[in-house]
Amino acid sequence: MLNEFLDHYRSVLIAKATGISDEQARSHAVEPSNLSILGLLRHMSEVERHWFRRILKNESELPDFYISGDVAIGTADGDFEFPDTATLSEGINVLHNAVAESRLAIVGLLPDELSLAVRPKTGAPVSLRWILIHMIEEYARHCGHADFLRERIDGRKGDN
Repeated sequence: MLNEFLDHYRSVLIAKATGISDEQARSHAVEPSNLSILGLLRHMSEVERHWFRRILKNESELPDFYISGDVAIGTADGDFEFPDTATLSEGINVLHNAVAESRLAIVGLLPDELSLAVRPKTGAPVSLRWILIHMIEEYARHCGHADFLRERIDGRKGDN
């Protein structure tokens, strides 16, 4: 059930990014906020990678998605800052790849089994169930942001 809810929100974010131009995907809702649909795609790609690969699988040396020539280097939530050459199709593809990696990372794991994974801020151990619930919360929040952004772009509302 948790995977189904998570997949639902993953698909909602992709739907919010479908049918708009690169320029629209890069546009910000309200200055000085740097939220954009492209930024949300990039951010959630990194969040997927962080929780399922770095934390759950303990792949601590895994590099960020956006490094080479990108302005995101060294900034907090830098995935929301990107070069003018960043494209919507790139953002969607990277998110699809991150989701595929996440799905592979959880194959064969039991939801309530504690692993070596710990919350970075508290050091508390986490289970796969905790990570899935956290990811649902993260996607739900950002799908709400995407809903407002998309409504501002072309008036489209709802989960599709």
